[in-house]
Amino acid sequence: TIVTVTGGEPSSITCPPNKLIYCNEPTDTGYIGVPLITGCFENVTLSYSDDFIFTQCPDTLAFQIERTWVAISPNGSQVQCSQLITGRRFPSAFVQFPADFDGVSNPVLSCSDSLNLTQTAHPNVTGWPLAGDFPPNANIHCKFAISYVDNITSLCGDSYSIKRAWSVVNLCTSFTRRDTQTILVLDEIPPVFEIPDTVFFSLSGGCIDSVFLPSVNMLSECSAYDFLLQTPWGDFSENGLWVHPDTSAGNYEINYLLTDACDNDTTQTLILKITDETIVACPPNDTIDCDFYF
Repeated sequence: TIVTVTGGEPSSITCPPNKLIYCNEPTDTGYIGVPLITGCFENVTLSYSDDFIFTQCPDTLAFQIERTWVAISPNGSQVQCSQLITGRRFPSAFVQFPADFDGVSNPVLSCSDSLNLTQTAHPNVTGWPLAGDFPPNANIHCKFAISYVDNITSLCGDSYSIKRAWSVVNLCTSFTRRDTQTILVLDEIPPVFEIPDTVFFSLSGGCIDSVFLPSVNMLSECSAYDFLLQTPWGDFSENGLWVHPDTSAGNYEINYLLTDACDNDTTQTLILKITDETIVACPPNDTIDCDFYF
């Protein structure tokens, strides 16, 4: 038996409802929506085109978009629908300024040894003025302009206080709103570094009479810092040096103290093990013949 199926229900397309949005909201399909497609066919090709109408001040509407959706079935049949997207302007009072980063409204920012101050306190980090969930100048047809000026005060080390003066201008009315945002970038973290836990030194004859106390491996510190090496034979400011341990065998504490420019400090202790025995020695010379494998 042969069964032949012809025809079939063509695709049907239902556009998202018309949208009235603020002019700074996105108009992409992920935000506005896509049509609902029904029918017998799979693999329907969906596309759209936009026709724009832009208005000038003082019109309260910034733009209108007529979005035409077209669905093409595998057999070539087409159906379409239209959606109207209207963007309206908003008053200056609708704009909200970013909150302070002063330890009250938001935590202070930490200085960074890999980012400069501009990068650490950039508005992408500390916030831009917003109208709703989006910047008021996200769409040029909203007719808003945003600017800021930073007044920077150095505190200690790589710590700063920033007074960011914001200006938001409504280009339709020439009205300007201003606000000052306080941003603190502080060095509150002590220096982070590594040292070996143990260094060995031999008093045995034939060994050198000095031992090298290694320099620190600095891992993190955004400010300048002072270095102090505390040993039983005196204190030193050099980071890595030779010392002459004029003493007997035993275990001795060597303290590494790092203090940054904001008075954050870290101390780590290295143990210097001094012994009367030879720690490392080469084997004695030997003579071999060609039948000896090594």
